[in-house]
Amino acid sequence: MGSRGNCVLLLFCLIIFASLSIGLTLHNMSPDAKGAHSNLINLILGNVIAFATAAIAVGFDLQNAVNDRLGKLENIAVLGEWLGWLTITVWGLFDVVIFQVVLINPNWASHTLDFDVSTNVLLTAVISGLSAVLIIRSKLLKLGHIEWGCEWFYLWSSARVLFAVNRRRIEIKAKWERKLSGPVNDIAALPNFYTELEAHSLAIARGVSPVVELALTQECNGLRSKYPKSSGQPQDMGVNNNSDARRYLVSAVIDHLGHEVLKNWTKQAGIAIR
Repeated sequence: MGSRGNCVLLLFCLIIFASLSIGLTLHNMSPDAKGAHSNLINLILGNVIAFATAAIAVGFDLQNAVNDRLGKLENIAVLGEWLGWLTITVWGLFDVVIFQVVLINPNWASHTLDFDVSTNVLLTAVISGLSAVLIIRSKLLKLGHIEWGCEWFYLWSSARVLFAVNRRRIEIKAKWERKLSGPVNDIAALPNFYTELEAHSLAIARGVSPVVELALTQECNGLRSKYPKSSGQPQDMGVNNNSDARRYLVSAVIDHLGHEVLKNWTKQAGIAIR
């Protein structure tokens, strides 16, 4: 399924969950409803709390999944990609539906989700929201001998978010590599491009974290080993005079520190970029 199909499916789910949320809220306001909670303000506040806490829980879970696959690279924020916002919204609304179902049938919640439903509507909303990821990954009902849940759909949506975030990271990286292609290849005009960018980037990396500093230092050391100076040349001539080494350094800086570091450095150094 293409990216457009993914979005259409998620939007369809958003509409379904939003409609169910409204319908179940109205049902719970009915005096005839089992376990009725007729206080409209409490129900609306409960919906808001369930949605917000679930969105936070799902957002953290999605970001952790991205970090596990992509590591400490820059430009991998889930909220930097609109598909991330859409996915979080869909699962937040799903949790609102679960919250309303819990109010209707607290026994189901106790047996299926393994938590006691409070008589306090708002507390129930908090519990539902904080348990969102657990609820999503649980088997919610059994038909015959088959147990049904949403884990497969959650994993699918998580994979789509990972794909979208990584695609955006690659697009940003490619864009800035193109912008720097002129200075990278203009060895005559910028003979110290590599060493100046290396020194600037490592100084910034020290202030970010030891992990980032170590990763970038290893990249730089690897480039110096791969592109050594020739006999009789100055110490840094090997990397400064090699366009591949200069290009790989730009790529490493984007990966570990982000394109803003390159943007600021070129501005400070008076280097024109496209």
